[in-house]
Amino acid sequence: MPSNKLVVGIDSGETKTNVLVMTTGGELVGRATSSARLKGIDDATEALNGLVTGIVDNPDVVHASVCLSGLHLDTEASLFRQRLRRFEWARNGLDIEPQPLAVLRSATLNPNAVAVSCGVGSTAIATNDRGEKWTFASMGSLSGDWGGGIGLGKAALWHAARALDRRGPKTALTEEIEYEFDMPVEAVIAALYRGEMPEVELGRMAPAVFYAADRGDRVAQQLVERQASEVVAYVRAGTDALSLTGEVDVVLADSILAARNPSLLDQVEEGVLQVLPEAQILPAHGEAVVGATLLALQSAGADRAAIERAAAAF
Repeated sequence: MPSNKLVVGIDSGETKTNVLVMTTGGELVGRATSSARLKGIDDATEALNGLVTGIVDNPDVVHASVCLSGLHLDTEASLFRQRLRRFEWARNGLDIEPQPLAVLRSATLNPNAVAVSCGVGSTAIATNDRGEKWTFASMGSLSGDWGGGIGLGKAALWHAARALDRRGPKTALTEEIEYEFDMPVEAVIAALYRGEMPEVELGRMAPAVFYAADRGDRVAQQLVERQASEVVAYVRAGTDALSLTGEVDVVLADSILAARNPSLLDQVEEGVLQVLPEAQILPAHGEAVVGATLLALQSAGADRAAIERAAAAF
C-alpha cells in the first residue's frame, strides 16, 4: 500500500474526544481534541466529522477506527456506522469499536491480550491471534457489573448506613464519608434520594476506601478484596471465552487501577497469574487514541514496521 495514504483514529470517552490522522507509513499528520460531551448519534457524528475535517479534508483516508465509550449494543454501533458513512473520510473503510479496544492496543501489540478498565465503572475486552474479540455489555448492575468509583462509593455508603443503625459492624468509612462530603451520612443519603446529589459523586469515595483499608478497617478491606476479584473475573471470563493461553498481556487501565494501590494490585496480580501463569501484567500507558490509530493502520493493511513506527512515535 502507498505510504502516503491516510488513516484516522478516534477515541471518544466520557469527557473527551481525541482524533489522530496518520499516513499508512506511520507518520503523524495532525491531531484534534474536544472536551465537549457527545450527545445523540446525529450530533455526535457531526462533531466527529468536524474534528476530522479540521485536520484533513481529502479523499485519501483509506480507513478510520472509531472507538467509543458507552457502546453497549450492536444496534448502536450500526447506527453510528450508518451516520458516519455520510462523510467522505469514513467511506473507504470504517470500524466502530468499544473504547477498551483502543486502551488495549495503546498498551500492547500482542494480539493475545485482555484489558480491564476500572474507573467510574468497569468493563473489559479480550482479543486473540485468530482475530476474535470478547466484550462485555457494561451496563452497570443490569449486566452484572460491580466496582469502579461509583460501585465502591455506593458500597461504602451502604456499609456506613448499616453501621449507624447497628445492622452492620462499625467502620471508618462512616467518618470518611462525613469528611469527604462535609455532612452526616444521613444527609448524604437524603441528598441522593431527593436527587440533589448525582450518584456519580459517590465516586469521590474510592480513594477513601483504599485509605481506610490500608489502615486496617476490615469493611474497607473486604471492598478492596471484592474489587480485586471483579478485575480477575473479567480476565478469567475473557481467557475462557477465547481460549487464551501462554504469553498473554493483561492491561490494567483507568483511574482505580492506575492509582496503583499496592493492596489492590497485589491481589489482582496474584489472581491473574492463577488464571494465566505466563501473563505479562501491564499498566495502560499512552493515549487510547493512539490505540485507535494503530487499529486503523492494521485494518488498512499497513506493514508491521509502519505500525511499530507509529507506536514508537507516542
